[in-house]
Amino acid sequence: MKFFIKIRLKHLIIVGFFLRLITCLIYYWGFAPYELKPIVQNQYQGIGTDGYFQIARTLWLSGEYAFEVGGQPVHSRPPLQPLLLLITSAWSDHYWFFQWFIVSSLLGTTAIFLVYQLTIRFSNVQNALCASAIVAFHPYLVIIARSTTFVHLGTVLLLATFYLYFHYKYSLTKYILLGFFCGLCLLTHGTFQILPLTFAILLAYKKKFFEAILVIIFTLMTVFPWTIRNYFTFQKPIFLVTGMGMQFWKGEESAFRSKVDIYRKVYEENTGKKLQIAYFCTIDPEDDQLLWKLGLKKIGDKPFEFIQRFLYGIIIFLFPHETGWQKFIFTFLCNFPLFLAAILKPKKYWQKEIALYLALVILVFAFFTPHAGYIVMFLPLITLFLV
Repeated sequence: MKFFIKIRLKHLIIVGFFLRLITCLIYYWGFAPYELKPIVQNQYQGIGTDGYFQIARTLWLSGEYAFEVGGQPVHSRPPLQPLLLLITSAWSDHYWFFQWFIVSSLLGTTAIFLVYQLTIRFSNVQNALCASAIVAFHPYLVIIARSTTFVHLGTVLLLATFYLYFHYKYSLTKYILLGFFCGLCLLTHGTFQILPLTFAILLAYKKKFFEAILVIIFTLMTVFPWTIRNYFTFQKPIFLVTGMGMQFWKGEESAFRSKVDIYRKVYEENTGKKLQIAYFCTIDPEDDQLLWKLGLKKIGDKPFEFIQRFLYGIIIFLFPHETGWQKFIFTFLCNFPLFLAAILKPKKYWQKEIALYLALVILVFAFFTPHAGYIVMFLPLITLFLV
């Protein structure tokens, strides 16, 4: 702890930013990644991850929320990450990824700052610097800076919501902003739907019923324009996104390695047609709904197999290893000491509130699709258990 007396938050922010930026550059020049390529002759279909870049680029070219100009409207990707990617996809065909590296590194250092602000609310400067340093130098949080998915944006928005929740000054504006930021989280990824519900439960437990309702109302108001877009685009009520069906069967694929492309096989067995997908989501929202119904039927038909999958899903979520055992060893060495310390350390009431949300997060991801490194969105929150 004495070491942190000699450093300042600004040092961690500066070092954290350049560490992430340099890591991104090393990744680009050292490994020639397929997802980070210049746009040549306006061909951008193989770039980025999970289709977010494609939506951003199409928005820039034609104003359509689709994977390509003239393509089907996208129903399973919320809008905030594509809108953020517009910053980089619109300005430069050849160097968009360098611009993204700067944006993602800035988001990573914003997480360092927010962890400090959260910690200093309940502890001393040394503990706050220690928690911030873990976020600044955690290998997984540094390496993930290269990713073009929503994890950076989700991390920052999640920390911002808890900062607002724990803010010492009481006012109705605080809960209005809390609802607004919860809505932004929902517009980043569907699993954040449990976030405003968690805050509402915690506030209701404290008998702050009006504040709980306020959070829910302003969350819904923030998401409302997107919900209206979905209704008029697909002529059916889609609150936020679809994707539950596809993600359930992707989780099945992750838990049982022999079930490669299980979502295609299940769909074709029940319809006799080929499943049309793009960037890990169905092109038609009705197809996703069918996959979801088939998933629920699978749980009812084979409950013990689902329990096995669910328990393994917890391990996959905490220690991602979709690319093999080398990644499992890496994530285990990086994350297990942090998890162990967080579990063993006695918790204050405010930490128990965070623990409730994280417990729900683990359950949700284990149920659906824990096959990718979503845990990085929650690692900065876990550092708050160490103070």
